[in-house]
Amino acid sequence: DRFTRILYIVFRSVVIFSSTSVSIEVLRNYIHLKANGVPNNSERPLLARFTFVVCPIIWLRNIFIILALVYISSWALSIASNPALSFLFTVFGQFVNLVILFMVLWGAWSMGRTAGKKSAGQNYADE
Repeated sequence: DRFTRILYIVFRSVVIFSSTSVSIEVLRNYIHLKANGVPNNSERPLLARFTFVVCPIIWLRNIFIILALVYISSWALSIASNPALSFLFTVFGQFVNLVILFMVLWGAWSMGRTAGKKSAGQNYADE
């Protein structure tokens, strides 16, 4: 039981650090693209949408993970409140994971539609 709890805490810590690293890299890329990018770049609105929608959702999920680790691992709560909090954190965490998955898949689909287009709206195959 103790080993499983430690392994779970390590797993969740890796998830928090990796998602924070990804969101920081997305912010850096957006700032770089905004400062040095081509004005009519088709990826700019997609990256902005990812930066301003998905990154805060990732941070919200990280907050749920941290709260779950703090509240569930503390023994100060009553016996009835631990399963209830665990259920709520699991449900809200999975809901946020589904939203993140939907947004990432939608962004990949949107970028796939615009990947072969020039800024003027022509395909490379039309040349």
